[in-house]
Amino acid sequence: MARPLSEEKRQALIQTAINLIAEQGLSASTANIAKQAGVASGTLFTYFDSKEALFNQVYLAIKNDIAAALLNDAVYNDWQTQMQHWWNAYIAWGIRHPRERAAVRQLESSPILAQETRQQVREAFIPMWQMLAEAERLGRFYLPLDLTVLMMENMMETTIQYLTHETQASAHYQQIGFEMMWRAVVKA
Repeated sequence: MARPLSEEKRQALIQTAINLIAEQGLSASTANIAKQAGVASGTLFTYFDSKEALFNQVYLAIKNDIAAALLNDAVYNDWQTQMQHWWNAYIAWGIRHPRERAAVRQLESSPILAQETRQQVREAFIPMWQMLAEAERLGRFYLPLDLTVLMMENMMETTIQYLTHETQASAHYQQIGFEMMWRAVVKA
């Protein structure tokens, strides 16, 4: 009878993959991931069918963590207040998780992500997508929703990058970043 898989080992493999993707990009080898996670090389393939499967799970784990950080608090009736809440929550998450942000950027710019993984991530953010889709339906955005979201994400990333180097008046710059994003994507 086969031994049950260890969730601790699985998580160690995912966390090690995050660190190595952040450092080395997608060329991080499965042998190095296994070695640094403290497991035998073949053990990685007991948990993940392939490098691609591991990297898809890494992406899903990071995005689920982001969704939990953004969507675990109260929902506001005013969509600008809700957007401000999500902005602040993402900025806080991003500052605390630089390796995860770097790994996500690497993974998002590659063809390695399966459509199923992308769909699972989208489902993790359903409340956000529903609110944004309603705003789009009401004609609140200048651009199509997918492009609007990309613009927002990039403006959040730019704000995070600045705030990690500029610690003075960070709340002020975080607010200014939100106001700039809002004016850039939302019709008055």
